[in-house]
Amino acid sequence: MKKEEIFKNLFDAVVEMNEQKGKDAATLLIKENYNPLEGIENGLSKGMKVIGEKFNKLEIYLPELMMASRVFNSAMTILKPHISSDSKSTQKGTVLIGTVKGDIHQIGKDIVAMLLEIGG
Repeated sequence: MKKEEIFKNLFDAVVEMNEQKGKDAATLLIKENYNPLEGIENGLSKGMKVIGEKFNKLEIYLPELMMASRVFNSAMTILKPHISSDSKSTQKGTVLIGTVKGDIHQIGKDIVAMLLEIGG
């Protein structure tokens, strides 16, 4: 399968809030030896951007946002171990991030923390 198709599947999984589709696409991305960072940037992140825009326009509500973030996190759990270990050498700084336990913003915090970690 072409990597663009896998990116589209990752994107669709987030937008459709389909966790199994996200896991399958992430697994296939790794199996096909494509760069997991490309999958995150061109699939998962773009899907979350669409979800964020829909949330801002009140087209979806908090439960749907949480479902989409669950898809994102499930796929990231598969992709993260395959991200190049030399990303440590490109570490750009240290960020301290947190929320009150159980706060709804924990979802966004987790996503931001993961993206910052991947970005160095």
